[in-house]
Amino acid sequence: MIPGEFILWTKLKKSGKYKTYKVMFVEQIGSKQVKIKIKTHGKFKIKIVAQTSVKTIGGPAAPSSLSLGSNPLPVDLFDPLKNLNNACPEQVVLSAASRISSASVDILMEKLLKAYRGKALKDDQIDLFIFFGLKRASDNILAYWGDSAEHLSEGLKTLDPNIVYFLRTGKNGHGGHYQLLYFEAGYWKVYSSPRKATANYVLTDHEGNVTVAGRTLLAEEATWGNKRGNYRYALSPASEDLFSPLMDYIINVRLYGEDYALGQLFE
Repeated sequence: MIPGEFILWTKLKKSGKYKTYKVMFVEQIGSKQVKIKIKTHGKFKIKIVAQTSVKTIGGPAAPSSLSLGSNPLPVDLFDPLKNLNNACPEQVVLSAASRISSASVDILMEKLLKAYRGKALKDDQIDLFIFFGLKRASDNILAYWGDSAEHLSEGLKTLDPNIVYFLRTGKNGHGGHYQLLYFEAGYWKVYSSPRKATANYVLTDHEGNVTVAGRTLLAEEATWGNKRGNYRYALSPASEDLFSPLMDYIINVRLYGEDYALGQLFE
């Protein structure tokens, strides 16, 4: 489950009957609970519920869930990212938004639902740093810290722990992989994928040293630099004003291609 994703939550009511709601996943709380957002009486509320009471749309049912309801769900079950293998650009933007502005997540999901429904999408890697280079060039950070754990640890100490960063890893000249780098509860952490739990990990310990899990971010035998084929980290600060135009850019690439998307940036 990813922040902003619609999921199903089953609740046992006082009448003894079960009712299933379509809600928004906010974040995982430990291994047994999740935080959800539900709209009741025209207002959004945040609730923490048991992991066993929720299910992804189209996923395995939670115990005592849908089969006990007598009425069909009056909800939209379309998942805009379900058929994308390379959905990390959309997922990382949604995750960043969930950490900065929960209201932005609703807006971004509505964009995706409206744009992707019934459309043939280009399931390609998207290099978001083309966008960041045009929109936020002065704020971007190019770094070469991945040749050793010590170098990475020292590099992270130069970052602002109050900022959530988009992090691109991979070779220059390639699409790269986009992740989220953020500081929480005394640790640097990486959010990479909702589909593979081990891809989301604590990068440093309390002393700032790279953890065993965090070493997956390293490429110690690679050549780090600015030439094509060299490895390099690229970081860009996430901010609320960036989310909507960034998602528009991703949508335009999916639907019409990179040239069209770049042209729209200058409209």
